[in-house]
Amino acid sequence: AFIPACAESFLQRGFERVGRLRYKDSLHLQTPRLGWFCLEGSALHVCLENRPEETIHLHKLKELSIQQDNEVLVLVERGRSLYVEGERKLDFAGWSQAIQRAAGSCGDSLGQQQLTETDIPIIVERCITYITQCGLTSEGIYRKSGVNSRVASLLEAFRQDARSVWLKEGEQQLDDVANVLKRFFRDLNDGLFTTHTSQHWLNTT
Repeated sequence: AFIPACAESFLQRGFERVGRLRYKDSLHLQTPRLGWFCLEGSALHVCLENRPEETIHLHKLKELSIQQDNEVLVLVERGRSLYVEGERKLDFAGWSQAIQRAAGSCGDSLGQQQLTETDIPIIVERCITYITQCGLTSEGIYRKSGVNSRVASLLEAFRQDARSVWLKEGEQQLDDVANVLKRFFRDLNDGLFTTHTSQHWLNTT
């Protein structure tokens, strides 16, 4: 397909997918309009009608869901929602799978996790918030072991889709959540004190 001038820069990127999709947003909720989309890593570059190019950081979405009945992908950012439809069934399936994959945690480093708006991994923020709200008066935080099966199950849920995991008092145990956080940091590919900075930390001590 020929692409419009506003989307010509997409071809210079290391993209996985480039294409035309229908969309609705807060400015156009009634009738879908055509836009151009470019998926590059965890960034979705979009060129919507008569608007400058913008980038959606998929790791930072507040919500990502599919309306199966009418095949609409819903991307929720801070302050707006974008409803995306494919021009054909197969086209929609390809885009939705690729976007869901790109929006998930995709590795063992901090930057590859699903993030908050301030670039904190969601798993870290939610575990610390839960422990702060529910456990500061408990003895042995981060020292006592949780139940291994519950810890493994909760950690896997965070790894699959951290956005969908909400920790509630009475539903999760404090020591399980603390151990999830400890295990997450332990399993990081290069840890908090990375190979690049470890000598600086040692020199500082």
